[in-house]
This record gives sequence, structure tokens and C-alpha cells, in this order.
Amino acid sequence: MEQVHFNADPVRVLREAFSNTNAQGSSSVQGLRAVNVGDSGFVVLRRGCNIYHSPTQQHFFNCPYQLSTGGNHDTPSSADVLEFKEVMAGDVIVMGTDGLFDNLFTSEIEKIIVDAEEEATARGGKIDPNKVAWTLAEFALKKSLDPNNPTPFAEAKKKDNNLSKGIGGKVDDITVIVSFVS
Repeated sequence: MEQVHFNADPVRVLREAFSNTNAQGSSSVQGLRAVNVGDSGFVVLRRGCNIYHSPTQQHFFNCPYQLSTGGNHDTPSSADVLEFKEVMAGDVIVMGTDGLFDNLFTSEIEKIIVDAEEEATARGGKIDPNKVAWTLAEFALKKSLDPNNPTPFAEAKKKDNNLSKGIGGKVDDITVIVSFVS
């Protein structure tokens, strides 16, 4: 198996990508030796337990940092530079946009990963990261459309706005990437 060594400076990569785009719109950014802007992020799971969750950058509730080519925007210098050095073989890295993390609790992500690991073990095979990513995305979508489901977004909204109800999903973009460290 080929080993990949990543020595690039993530902030430099972000600055170059940002300065070389003409596309309109905005985005948050993520990775593992990472540069992160906004409310996209990643979790590192080991044996089904969360051992790291990247921090979220927000100006205030539901107003994340975002890179934009428009006037009032955040810049690459706003990025958090993250380095999680304790990655081990067998760890699972789940990266996603806020549509994943606003609608699924970390415990729900952990359960889906554990279920996939148990299923793979039972059939004597390996986990399919693509299948796990689709499972996570579909579950996040289902919860985002349910106004009666407890979600991390609803809990944060309740806490931030002193509301009595902490239920309901948040419809948003949902992108999920699952990687298994070997």
C-alpha cells in the first residue's frame, strides 16, 4: 500500500484556491491537517467513540464564517489551522458540511459507524466508506426535514434564543466524506 505524505501548508493552499477562483457564492472549508473556515468540519472516531471534533467558527448563532468573492466577507486569514496528530490505523474520519453536523448528533454518527463496522465484520469484508457516507447523508437529510426531531441545530437555537422547544431539523446542503485510516 502506498503511503501518502501531506506536507503542504493548508493556509497557503486555501489562500491560493481562494485567490484563483472567479466563482460567485460562498463556502466553508474543511480537512484533517486542516484549515477550517466556518461551520463545516470533521470528527475523528476511534473504536466507535468520538475523540476529536473540529471547532465551528461563527460570528453569531447561525451566521458562520464563509469565504466569498463578494464585498463583506471572511478571508483565508480567518481560518483556524488544525492539526490532529493522534490519528491511528483504524480511526474513522467523517468530514461534512453543516447540513450533517446541524442535523446529526455525534452519538448518531458514532452509531452508524459502529453498525457499519459490525456489518463488515459479520460478512468478513471491509467497510465501504462510500456506503457509510451515503447512509450518514441520507439520515441527516431525513432529520433535516422533520420538524419534530431533536437535532444539534435545534438545541443550539433553543440555547441561543432561550426558546422552550429544542426540536426540528435544519434544511441545508449536506456533503459527507468518510475516510478510514490504514
